[in-house]
Amino acid sequence: MTSTLVCVCGVVVLLSAGCPALRLMPDRYCLACLCNAASNCSPRIGCQQQRGHTVCGPFLLTADAWRRARKADRQFAHRFRYLNYRMCASDPECAAEAVSHALAHSASDCDRDGRITCKDFGILSRGGPAACRNGTLARRTADSDYFRVLEGCLLDVTAMLGEPSPPAGCGLSA
Repeated sequence: MTSTLVCVCGVVVLLSAGCPALRLMPDRYCLACLCNAASNCSPRIGCQQQRGHTVCGPFLLTADAWRRARKADRQFAHRFRYLNYRMCASDPECAAEAVSHALAHSASDCDRDGRITCKDFGILSRGGPAACRNGTLARRTADSDYFRVLEGCLLDVTAMLGEPSPPAGCGLSA
């Protein structure tokens, strides 16, 4: 099976030959901002309890997200088969890929703006699929310190790259 990657407004679109569905994944800039918002990308953060879940590593990866990533992408599961959840969460490459696949599995227009962007991935990353489905919870997540750091990082990346903000029509309709 052949695959093609296309970057659309900070979101990578994976097109697979023979597959009717698109997979939306955060691009590397979005991943960097998600990591920054989660833990300031601290490599020594270890594991902690947050909202009743154990989260580990610089992305604050949950075991559930790690399992979803392994289930969603067999190549990922095979390539990192020697790493358990906690080891993967502490490995920057494995954790970034796990986060990408877990978010791609749940990609949705959480903030109801008609586009799937890194902000939606931030809501999913912080609040999970339930926050995305629940508009009130999505707004509460979007008002958090995590989200303020994420938005600041995204603005910095946009300024650094010298790119204007995405036009109103840019993005993928949900």
